[in-house]
Amino acid sequence: GEVVKSEAGAMMHMSGSIMPEIQCADNCMGCKACFGGEGCFKVVYRNTNNEDLIIGLGPNYPAKVVAMNITAGAPIISLPGTYMAQIDQVENELSFDCNPVTCCCAG
Repeated sequence: GEVVKSEAGAMMHMSGSIMPEIQCADNCMGCKACFGGEGCFKVVYRNTNNEDLIIGLGPNYPAKVVAMNITAGAPIISLPGTYMAQIDQVENELSFDCNPVTCCCAG
């Protein structure tokens, strides 16, 4: 079955055969996600049937939702709190810029 991962509270409606479960946001016990301003846990919705089912997701605050086609391996830089959901394998990474010139003055 197909899998969708989302922030907690993003699900608006879903078909009855979809099974939700809670997982740590990343393979580092949720630490990278929490340090990046995201939730420490993700909800994984799994289709347990062979038929097409429906799930509706939305942000936890008034906003426009924009679907993005992402090229494999191409980074996307986003603000904390902008992640809502993903389909397939998406690696959410965190990096720190410790150089005072680039981190304070945008280099």
